[in-house]
Amino acid sequence: MSRHYNNQENEIGEGENGNAEEERRRAEEERRAEEERRRVEEERRRVEEERRRMEEERRQAERQREELLREREEELRRREEQAAARAHEGEDHALDEETEPDEEAQEKTLDEEEETREQELDFWHREEDQGRREDDETKREEEEETRDDQERIREEEERRREEEEQRREDHERIREEQEQRREDYERTREEEERRREEEEQRREDDERIREGEEQTREDHERIREEEERRREEEERRREHSQRIAAEEELRRQEEERERQQAMRHDYERVSGL
Repeated sequence: MSRHYNNQENEIGEGENGNAEEERRRAEEERRAEEERRRVEEERRRVEEERRRMEEERRQAERQREELLREREEELRRREEQAAARAHEGEDHALDEETEPDEEAQEKTLDEEEETREQELDFWHREEDQGRREDDETKREEEEETRDDQERIREEEERRREEEEQRREDHERIREEQEQRREDYERTREEEERRREEEEQRREDDERIREGEEQTREDHERIREEEERRREEEERRREHSQRIAAEEELRRQEEERERQQAMRHDYERVSGL
C-alpha cells in the first residue's frame, strides 16, 4: 500500500512536469509561428520596395526617352528650317538650271531626315511598349507572390487555431486525470493514516526509495536543462548562419542590381549616341 501511495505521488509529479513541458512546447510553436509571420511580412515589404524601385526606374527611363525624343524632334525641325531657308535663298539668287539640282538634293535630304525621324520615333515607341509590358509582367508576378504569402499566412493561422484547440482539449483531459489522481491519492492517504503504525518500517524503506527517485528526477531535470541549453545554442548558431547567408544574398543582389544598372546606363548612353 505504501508503494502504491508513493506511485501516486510520482504520477502527480509527472503530470505537473507534463503540463510544464506542454507549455514550453506551445510557447516554442508560437515563437516559430511569429517568426514565420515576420519573415513573410518582411518579404512582402521587400517585394513592395523592389516594385516601387522598378516603377521609379521605369518612370525615369521614360522621362529620359521622352526628353531624348523631344531633343531629336527639335533637332530635326531645326534642320528642316535650315534646309528650307537655304532652299528659299537659293531660289532668290541662283539660275533655274542651277537651282533644280539643288532643290532635288534638298528634297532628298528632307525625305531622308523625315524617314530617320520616323524610324527613331518607331524605335522609342517600341521601347516604351516593351518597358510597359515588362512592368505589367513584374506587377503580375508580385501580386501572385503576395497572394501566395497571404495564403500561407491563412493556412498557418488555421493550423495554429487547430493546434490551440487540441491543446485546450489535452489540457482539460490532463486536468481531469490529475483531479482523479488527487482523489485517489486522498483516499490512499486516509488508508495510509489508518495503517501508519504497522507500516512505519516499510514507510521508512519507501522514504529511502522516494529519495532515490527524487534524486533520479533531479538528475533527469539537469539532463533536460542541459539538452535545452544545447538546443538553444544550436538555434543561436543556426540563426547566426542564416543571418550571414542573408547578408551574403543581400550583397549579391546589390552587386547584381548595380551591374544591371550599369548595363542600362551603357545601353542608354549608346542609344543616345
